[in-house]
Amino acid sequence: MSEARILVVDDEPNNVDVLTRRLQRAGYDTAFAENGQAALDALAADSFDAVLLDYMMPGMDGMEVLQQIRADSALDDMPVLMVTAKNDAGSETGALQLGADDFVSKPVDFQILNTRLTAHLDRVSVHKDLAQLNDNLNIEVERRSAQLKGIVENLPVVVWQADCAPGEPLTINMVSGAVETLFGAGGDAAEHVQRAIPADQLALWCDELVQTGRLDTELTVSSEQERNLHVTARKSKTCNTAHGVMLDVSERKALEAQLLQTQKLESVGQLAAGIAHEINSPAQFTRDNISFLKDGFDDLMRLFEAQNDALASAVDAPLDAERQNAIAALEREVDAPFLLEEIPVALSQSLEGIDRISKIVKAMKGFSHPGGEEAESCDLNRLIEDATIVARNEWKYVADLTLELADEAPLVSCFPSEMSQVIVNLVVNAAHALAEKPQEGGALGRITVTTVFDEARNRAEIRIKDTGPGIPEDVLNKVFDPFFTTKEVGKGTGQGLAIARSVAVDRHGGDLTVESTGPEGTTFLIVIPIRAEGQDV
Repeated sequence: MSEARILVVDDEPNNVDVLTRRLQRAGYDTAFAENGQAALDALAADSFDAVLLDYMMPGMDGMEVLQQIRADSALDDMPVLMVTAKNDAGSETGALQLGADDFVSKPVDFQILNTRLTAHLDRVSVHKDLAQLNDNLNIEVERRSAQLKGIVENLPVVVWQADCAPGEPLTINMVSGAVETLFGAGGDAAEHVQRAIPADQLALWCDELVQTGRLDTELTVSSEQERNLHVTARKSKTCNTAHGVMLDVSERKALEAQLLQTQKLESVGQLAAGIAHEINSPAQFTRDNISFLKDGFDDLMRLFEAQNDALASAVDAPLDAERQNAIAALEREVDAPFLLEEIPVALSQSLEGIDRISKIVKAMKGFSHPGGEEAESCDLNRLIEDATIVARNEWKYVADLTLELADEAPLVSCFPSEMSQVIVNLVVNAAHALAEKPQEGGALGRITVTTVFDEARNRAEIRIKDTGPGIPEDVLNKVFDPFFTTKEVGKGTGQGLAIARSVAVDRHGGDLTVESTGPEGTTFLIVIPIRAEGQDV
């Protein structure tokens, strides 16, 4: 990353001179400080992209400087690489615990230093880009939310009245409002609406009103265009008359689908920095292992070639002592037994790192896919595993996450992309709740995700339980309301749980409920049918 400004802090002028010259040749802009206080003064007076900090210095040592850097919120994200002759595990662990981003031993291998420095600068650059993307996405979500709220408040409505005597078909005898908009033009308005609704549908409505006194259902009608209507009604307790409304929710449903995808993009923006970190860790140790394998291979090739030449020479005459001593010295230098022991370990670790990256990328690909309009047969356990991988960086610092997934799970008819979003939302909410309730002794909280499948009842259950502070009783019945949030301004749109419930109820014909037991935590329960209505067993 050229043009980055690096502050080199070291009390040895020769070290500073060598390091700054190498950095400048690599395209960096450098400055130096000869002690800890000078470093803090330079950071306060000027802007830098990273710090190379000596561990041992007279007066204020590197660890004290590191503490003060990390205590300054303006410098909290700046990469700090400790450069030192101390190479014991305790020193490295102590520096990393105080917030150092890396640890480089003296004498410095500049290629390794430059590789690590570039990686940390790239990470910061990506984080800044993602933060900007997240800000833009938040603005878009707020704009869409305002648009949706305005539409919901101004949707066209038809008010209707009908006769619904037991055993008789429901007869609509009065309508008013946006009849022509919803049903098109056509003679007497009440008769026109009556004809537009299938007779078997009207019979079901009548039965429902007679038996329960109320109606709450969905209706799809076609006039100039197909419209989705939300139909509600109440039957009079004193006569066989029902009054109700038909609300056009076509635009709301379309916007909900758009909003779900927008929120998913917002989630991607919020989670991307963490996902980048999750990928960077295995990528870094895989890269280090590959560098080791390359160097080891080069050393073994030198030894092999020397031994091969010696064997060829021995065909004509015995090897002299000088030749034998040279080969023995090369064997000691290469340390073949060490390489033969460590190379399989490095290969195994590299394969493990690649596998971890593959799982993260695969999970992210599935999560980001917009999905289709038709339900699919889905492995719900696998979907949950991928969703927790995507959200890992949100929960791993505050919780131990346990998956208690049922064995031999049947395939479930669902919309995988939307259900993934629901799982991620609920897991991230649980992590945020745990972050607000520090555990005793610095222990991590717990998030438990459980699945239960009851094929006899055509029922799949997902429970997401946390040990956070719980939800206050006075707001428990509001958590699924659109635009309601308990988070600070700018940290929540109040749409996550509303959309999650809409996905469970409207898209899957299921339910999403919450149970909070105060200080013992919160449990969200998702219930959806294993098989969609009309699907063969």
